[in-house]
Amino acid sequence: DDGPRVYVERINVRGNTRTRDYVVRREFDLGEGDAYNRLLIDRAERRLNNLGYFKKVKITNQPGSSADRVVLEVEVEDQPTGSFSISGGYSTSDGFISEVSITESNFLGRGQYVRAAVSYGQLSKGFDFSFTEPYFLDRHLAAGFDLFHKATDNTKYALYQNWISGGTVRIGIPFTDELTLTPRYSLYTTRIKIPNTAKQPFDDCTTPFPGEVAPQLGNCLSNLEASNAIKESRGTRLTSLVGYTLNYSTLDNPRDPHSGIYAELRQDFAGLGGKSHFIRTTGEARYYREFLDDVVGFVKVQGGNIKGFGKDSLFLTDHFSMGPTLVRGFAPGGFGPRDLGCFTPLQCATPDLNFIKNNPLGGTTYLGATAEVQFPIGLPKEIGIKGALFADAGTLVSYSGKTHFGNVAIPCSGNIITPNAQVQSNCVNPFDDRKIRSSVGASLLWQSPLGPIRFDYAFPITKGKYDRVQAFRFSGGGTF
Repeated sequence: DDGPRVYVERINVRGNTRTRDYVVRREFDLGEGDAYNRLLIDRAERRLNNLGYFKKVKITNQPGSSADRVVLEVEVEDQPTGSFSISGGYSTSDGFISEVSITESNFLGRGQYVRAAVSYGQLSKGFDFSFTEPYFLDRHLAAGFDLFHKATDNTKYALYQNWISGGTVRIGIPFTDELTLTPRYSLYTTRIKIPNTAKQPFDDCTTPFPGEVAPQLGNCLSNLEASNAIKESRGTRLTSLVGYTLNYSTLDNPRDPHSGIYAELRQDFAGLGGKSHFIRTTGEARYYREFLDDVVGFVKVQGGNIKGFGKDSLFLTDHFSMGPTLVRGFAPGGFGPRDLGCFTPLQCATPDLNFIKNNPLGGTTYLGATAEVQFPIGLPKEIGIKGALFADAGTLVSYSGKTHFGNVAIPCSGNIITPNAQVQSNCVNPFDDRKIRSSVGASLLWQSPLGPIRFDYAFPITKGKYDRVQAFRFSGGGTF
């Protein structure tokens, strides 16, 4: 039965020694003078708990100055929200890695998020800085920016080194508690360099390194000469793009989900100045379900497409490069279109003329699916070790970069051999078998004191002729 209407007379906030009152009050969808609504109060309590600023949150009702008035007592207890961390670890794709970071999720008690980090590893190094204001212009809009720089040595899986520097501005617009739209603008520069030394002679066909002698030149394509597609991407270029992310989440716990759905759609439009011109679309959806106590299964589907426009073709680094992030059991850049470096059956069958096939070109379209079950393995839950069984399947297809370089009047031809030198062909010969790669495997997951660590062992079931496999993959690192 309908009872008498009751109004909120006051909202008292107690126990917040650091967090400012307005940070607590803005999580309420009602204020003083509004009609009392228990559903809105329960929602505010969930939001305050999810902020991570407080050890506990409790909202109680007290009688007001009259029978139709009520006072809301909000009791909170602040907890530390800043951290200085030294992180370290190892991954099979990046080697040994380390990071020093400072993070504050409640900066000056205003609810702002600030993070600064410096990373250094065997194959990558860089820094990043992020700032987020969760209530921009006193509205429920999460505005922020990111600055970043990263140098990556890709010579282990490709034949170039990469530097990327730039920034992003973004604003999060929540439609509901589950659905958020985040428009963004990014501006960054990319620099590609091909090493050319006695140990890494990846560009000695066209630009011999100092001191190189004729016999080495005569055999240059047999020592992993870089593809023309990589050489075309050399130098520095500017990318200016706008984009958005639309995500939906009903996960019970974002860090260790046991039930719920997460879906994300991302689109980027590059071409507002700069040299890159493309439309890129990627998406991912995950569904989690707990079958038995702490036995969680999930399925994931993902896909993406990139399409260039304008007079320029896609650069090599604009393409998607896939490996264990799509199908475990394969090396980074381990499958997808590759440059064969040969144009006749005889040349392709000659090893000295066919080493260039190790150059992955990337693709414009990828699709993948994963099914995984995570379960306890009999150890005490406090140790944080679980096992998993998984199956992956996916494909990466359709290289869309330039295939004819230099004098376009000269038709694509095989490599020209002279007594003292070997000249690289003026073309790229993409090999794309469009096969679906698949694998099955087992994992060990450990929520260690150093952070989450994962061991994967995968066995490829289907693979292509020139694919590079990587059965064991180990990644980890965290705060210690």
